[in-house]
Amino acid sequence: MPRLLIACSILACAAVAVTGCERENPGPAPSKPTNSPAAPVTQPVATAPAGAGPAAAAPQTGRQQFDEFSFELPPGWLRVDPDRAKTKAMILLGAPRWDQAKGLIKVDVAGPAFPTPQAMAQGLAGGVDGRVDPATLELDGQPCVRVTAGSTDLTKPRGVLIAYRNNQAYMLGAAGPEQTDVLAALEHVRATWKWTR
Repeated sequence: MPRLLIACSILACAAVAVTGCERENPGPAPSKPTNSPAAPVTQPVATAPAGAGPAAAAPQTGRQQFDEFSFELPPGWLRVDPDRAKTKAMILLGAPRWDQAKGLIKVDVAGPAFPTPQAMAQGLAGGVDGRVDPATLELDGQPCVRVTAGSTDLTKPRGVLIAYRNNQAYMLGAAGPEQTDVLAALEHVRATWKWTR
């Protein structure tokens, strides 16, 4: 299974339940981008925001609007089509395709599997050999918990932010190779996050 899809599966499993989940197996990496009519939906490609015209290969800038939230893209990051229904936002660093990207940030939204963000963070930390930051952060006014791990590639997240809002768990996950500062990019997303509904 391609590394990005493994990382995406880990985040998707954690959003539903950290223990006892089965990873989705999307099969082999597709050879055509998702904006092709015959392509499967597992390979994201760069897209412009809705109504902004055709897909873009150059980095977008500024605030990006998603379903219930918006945030500013970190410099050099591209907005891409999500690879799962529960993934509401996905951005890549330096390339429009996951197999060429230097980093990944995605936002998964699902019903919470744990009573609190802290409990979900503890469960996730155990699954990725990570630790829960004792400080409570905010995601545009909502309490947010951070999990960090030692991952240095796309197989596991290096950083995850978890917030609960309107009976939904929002998980912002970042993965990338050691030389990519995905935690700084994740912090940029958190700092510029705005709830729009």
